[in-house]
Amino acid sequence: VIDAPDIVEYLEDVVISSSGTIIPYTSDFRVIKHVTATLQANASSADSIETNKTVNLQPVLRAYNASHVAVSGATADIIVKGY
Repeated sequence: VIDAPDIVEYLEDVVISSSGTIIPYTSDFRVIKHVTATLQANASSADSIETNKTVNLQPVLRAYNASHVAVSGATADIIVKGY
């Protein structure tokens, strides 16, 4: 059993587009285990945020309004954890 050291990266004020934004991390991840995104107060009418990790090293964020329609201009603070 080999235990790789954990990598944690914090990103602030990441702008999210309605088509989705790939998280712009800079660390050398081999695997991303967790992504935590906190939606910031904004004028985009977004009230929720979702992360899609279908492609492991390219997690995508989308922000949605109350009708669950993706919106542009939302910002989020993000924590990416992996190794």
